[in-house]
Amino acid sequence: MLNTPIDEILYNGSEQAIGIKSDGKVATCKYIVAAPEYFREKSMPVAKVVRCYCILAEPPPHTRESGSCQIVIPAAQAKRQTDIYVLVLSADHKVTPEGRYVALVSTTVETDDPAAEIQFGLNLLGHIIDKVVTVDDVLAPRSSGNDDKVFLSRGYDATTHFQTTSADVFDLYKRVSSSEARENSVGS
Repeated sequence: MLNTPIDEILYNGSEQAIGIKSDGKVATCKYIVAAPEYFREKSMPVAKVVRCYCILAEPPPHTRESGSCQIVIPAAQAKRQTDIYVLVLSADHKVTPEGRYVALVSTTVETDDPAAEIQFGLNLLGHIIDKVVTVDDVLAPRSSGNDDKVFLSRGYDATTHFQTTSADVFDLYKRVSSSEARENSVGS
């Protein structure tokens, strides 16, 4: 039930989730799959991520006027412990109006000045029309979910290529179904 306000999680006598109550209505289930933000008491922070969302009027310099690009700045090059990620998208992807670009620069927080940690990536973007910086916890489930039937994904880390998110989906599938997902069978 996407975007549904949850008033109460319903549990059976074995402390396993069996449904939710929302606006006086009850929906029953065999288990709950959710993002960790919905179950703060069942999740824990494992890192912090700084993200800068930018609006650009042109593609970043040295990207051959591309409508999109993905840049990974190796940690060693930036004199850091973790990589810095830069993602640029445009109207080619139906995420901006023509003539505008959206960029995301992110990394795992390592200091007391998160905004300064992404400057290396921001320097690659050229002229930035506007930007918003956020710092968020990356949450992880405290347990597998097998006992209480509340299966939580991990929060989004700094990567912008979704490799870790894809791995999390396979892990979540395994925890929920107790079997391995075969990559070539997904969607068939």
